[in-house]
Amino acid sequence: MKQKQINGKDIFSCVLLNFIFITIILLVLFCTRFLPGSFFTGLIVKAFIFIFFQLFLFACYSFFYKKHDKNKIDKTDKSLIFFNCAKKILPQGLILALVKLAIYSALLYLFRYFFQLQNTIGIIFAIITLWIFFMVYFFLFWFYLEFEENRKQEKSSKENNLQRPYPFFLNLRNSCSRFLKQPLFTFLVFGKILLLLFASFFTLFLFPGFAGMIKELPKAK
Repeated sequence: MKQKQINGKDIFSCVLLNFIFITIILLVLFCTRFLPGSFFTGLIVKAFIFIFFQLFLFACYSFFYKKHDKNKIDKTDKSLIFFNCAKKILPQGLILALVKLAIYSALLYLFRYFFQLQNTIGIIFAIITLWIFFMVYFFLFWFYLEFEENRKQEKSSKENNLQRPYPFFLNLRNSCSRFLKQPLFTFLVFGKILLLLFASFFTLFLFPGFAGMIKELPKAK
């Protein structure tokens, strides 16, 4: 009975987070209808949505990670509050979102350019560009997990006066290393996320939605 209650709370958390996310995105898209229509305005809006989307996923992961962490079972623990999780991930989350935005935008531009050449060389380079995109995605796949694991080690490092690399680059390196060591496991987790994505279309992304997909990652640690 207790397990069902916990599952019910998890479902409610997913639906609520997805509802907030969808509502904000719809408001942003609605507001753009009243802004002057220009190329740069469209770029700014798309960049804002992308960055917000990345921060939302990061905050969701931190929230669900702490809920599944055995060391975070105290209901009075303020770190289990979603907005506190969002506040703690903001610096690295913003850097990660900007890095993704720059890399993905460049790769998208190159893919369109090569694909529009409509010749053999263009198709080959378009495929290579697509392959680079997926490699970057999987190299960053475990960044959220490494962020949380690194935070656990920061206290012990400070107590022992040990110098550690800047957390963002440390998490980036560890994420790449984890993928290279466990590529098949990474693909299996990614496949499960794709199934949840497909199921979300039938519920208008209210459940499992993006929050439900990111919720599966802490279970894979």
